[in-house]
Amino acid sequence: MIRAIALGQGRCIARTLLQCASYSEGILATTVAIVPNLVMTGPMHDLLPFAAALAIGLLIGTERERRKGTTRERGAAGIRTFALTAMLGAVTMSAGGVWFVVAMALGLSALLGAAYMRPHDDPGLTTEVALLLTLTLGALAQRAPGLSVALGVAVACVLQVRFRLHRFVTGVITEGDLQDALLLAVAALVILPVLPDQPIDGLYALNPYTIWRFTVVMLLVALIGHIAQRVLGPRAGLPVTGFVSGFASSIATISAMGALAKRNPERLRMAAAGAVLSTIATMIQLGIVIGTIHPGVLIQLAFPLGAGALTALVYALWALWRASREGGSDMPVIEVGIDLKSALILTLSVSLVMLASGALSQWYGSAGLLVVAMTGGLADAHSVAASVTSLVEQGRLDMASAALPILAGVSTNALAKGVVAAISGGRRFAKTVVPGLVFVVAAIWLADILSSTVGTH
Repeated sequence: MIRAIALGQGRCIARTLLQCASYSEGILATTVAIVPNLVMTGPMHDLLPFAAALAIGLLIGTERERRKGTTRERGAAGIRTFALTAMLGAVTMSAGGVWFVVAMALGLSALLGAAYMRPHDDPGLTTEVALLLTLTLGALAQRAPGLSVALGVAVACVLQVRFRLHRFVTGVITEGDLQDALLLAVAALVILPVLPDQPIDGLYALNPYTIWRFTVVMLLVALIGHIAQRVLGPRAGLPVTGFVSGFASSIATISAMGALAKRNPERLRMAAAGAVLSTIATMIQLGIVIGTIHPGVLIQLAFPLGAGALTALVYALWALWRASREGGSDMPVIEVGIDLKSALILTLSVSLVMLASGALSQWYGSAGLLVVAMTGGLADAHSVAASVTSLVEQGRLDMASAALPILAGVSTNALAKGVVAAISGGRRFAKTVVPGLVFVVAAIWLADILSSTVGTH
């Protein structure tokens, strides 16, 4: 968001916040920016193409496994065959180049023809493809023995988990799960990369990439929550999902939980607990962002942030206790995973909040750092924290003055979460979540007052 402001200089403040936005927009932005660099420059670099190939094979194979049937005339290629074939292509290209790939493709075509002609009950091609892949791995070992061994272990694992893979694909994953996963893949891997990652002129720094990334996070949260309930059960799935997904986006998590609670009123308290637990992730993220820029500011705010996280935990546990007293241990698992319509409506709502925040920052920037921090917090508390902490690091703001704008941004961010809770989950969901957010904000300010009082004595 911005790099050069002083207290009371509104326009400079606005510029600083905008520059610091690139520094930190929460852990999701940090992950997107940092993790790929670590992967591309570290020891995982050589494994990336093969991991991508394996993922492609597993994805396509999952769809085909559900279509091949179980009769004598069933299809020859399933999840393992597609996974191994994709890896065969990657290894072949690495070991011998294009012509080697062509040769392997011809050999694989011959195997396919033979598989459809033979009369026995198992038309599978797994063994044949694995044999070709083993040959190719042997060739690759001449160039990269370590990589060849690692890929060989991966192949053996794919072969060994045969029954678990088939049972998971045909017995656990539903048609809706597969559609949700493909929808998420299109949103994250097809649409998101082509969107411009820069503000739109005339729309107060509204960023299409950031907005659509919010949509992707909401879809991801919904899918994770659905799967977590299937694996962990309704009682544990939603709280765990809320906490973990909060590291991607607490607002998106709250919106997804609200939509889920609206569709399934019997899950309201469970979803509310997950929503409040996501604020713990917010506090942890703020600590990471602030500590990375200036550890001294983190030390100053450790008590308030810790108090907020502890309060969120206590309130969430209370909500879970209330849910357990209300019964419903036999609640069925939610059948709806991703609700695209709700996600798009919430994305539009958040976009309007961001637009209003940008307009207020431009119109009232001269009112000082506090106004900009409060309006900026409506969209993202992490960017406000990064902006203010950067001022301290640059010597443009004394450390004692940093807490007020940062905590003001956190407070208005909680206000935005409350609005999102009301929009996504309705009045009942908001009545359960908003008190928790109020308690969290109150605990933060009370802890800050106490720490300031102790510090003056």
